[in-house]
Amino acid sequence: IGAITGEPEKPVGAKTLEKLREEITARKAQCIFYEPQFPSPIIAQLAKESGDEARELDPEGATISPGPTLYERVLLGLK
Repeated sequence: IGAITGEPEKPVGAKTLEKLREEITARKAQCIFYEPQFPSPIIAQLAKESGDEARELDPEGATISPGPTLYERVLLGLK
């Protein structure tokens, strides 16, 4: 539906946030994803307002310890 930011150091604007709220409602989103390296209280607020669940999505394996099964664990974590 959308993204809060492509640049973590840049704050989210009010227009962007309002558009996300509208899209979440209009499209009846059921889950909001966030990446662990970009924590944001805005995600929790959007989830609370919409009654949706916020789930961590870690496509880079940022929270997984290195090892021979890293790639497999990253893929399994994306389901």
